[in-house]
Amino acid sequence: WDQNECRENAHKKLSRMLNESDTDFANVVEFDDFSFYPIPEPWAALQTTCGRDRVALLYNKRRWKTSSVAGTRQVGCMFVNDRPFVVQAFEAIDVGSDNPD
Repeated sequence: WDQNECRENAHKKLSRMLNESDTDFANVVEFDDFSFYPIPEPWAALQTTCGRDRVALLYNKRRWKTSSVAGTRQVGCMFVNDRPFVVQAFEAIDVGSDNPD
């Protein structure tokens, strides 16, 4: 592991984990903005920053969509300019026979 390439290696590892797992959601803390290292399809990110801290809530866009109900997304700082958070309500996307409902 080359510490000078830590950022790139961490993003590559995250991409592999998202692609290789059957996961719907992931919480990522202290990663750079995903505009520099895009996350793979079908993933989307809800991000916020407080001071130097960054948090992202990742979700699988093929299975979930953000709720359109007002007030179902909250972002902020738990302390002044520190400890960011993202809270979001989601709605399942009907994927046909795979959905038990």
